Amino acid sequence: MKNLLIVPMVISAALCAATANAGLISGTDFTNGLNSQSFDSGFVTATSTNGNFKKKTVDTYTAVGVSGGRTGGEIDLDESIKLTFANDVNIDSFTLAFLYNGPEFNDVLEVAQVSVMTATGIQTGTLTTNLVEDQATWAFGGNTFDITAVEGTQKGDDAVWQVTLGFGDLNVSSIEFGAVAGVCGAGCGNQSDYSLGAVAYSVPEPGALALLGLGLIGLGVARRR
Repeated sequence: MKNLLIVPMVISAALCAATANAGLISGTDFTNGLNSQSFDSGFVTATSTNGNFKKKTVDTYTAVGVSGGRTGGEIDLDESIKLTFANDVNIDSFTLAFLYNGPEFNDVLEVAQVSVMTATGIQTGTLTTNLVEDQATWAFGGNTFDITAVEGTQKGDDAVWQVTLGFGDLNVSSIEFGAVAGVCGAGCGNQSDYSLGAVAYSVPEPGALALLGLGLIGLGVARRR
């Protein structure tokens, strides 16, 4: 009877340990004027392309983009922000802001591009706004998901989107945020520009998973007895 009581406790402890190591990188954490910055005691390194980090606030929401291009403080077609992790992580969610569907700011059906590096190569997804207000489509890994904006997408709103679907337990060494032209193409005033609001991640812990496996084996032995 004692063994049957102890083993579930071991499994519970392993599960807690496996999910305890998590992090959140927020756009507000970035420093204006840098093009490389470390977070979480050096575990995460952020870099920008074709400009430096620049924060932007719309309707009280603050996110980070790049200083160059047509719209400072947002990620334009030739710009990107990349987060590189010291060890592989699971992406729990990411949040984007100021991504509109038009006709706000002469943008039409803006498209954010998100690429992750895994052991098997780069996998790329797109978050595309559509003609239905506050609605977008997240396409990744051969799947598509309907996304509803966290905050409104009308002019003057901050057009915030949070994506939590698609990555599963995919082990990711880096995640990069860029932009691609929507149906209007590069001819639109500020096509597909947006800012990075946050990235939430968790770190798989092999030691905890091994402990979980040991607990499951122990449970099997106890049941036999």
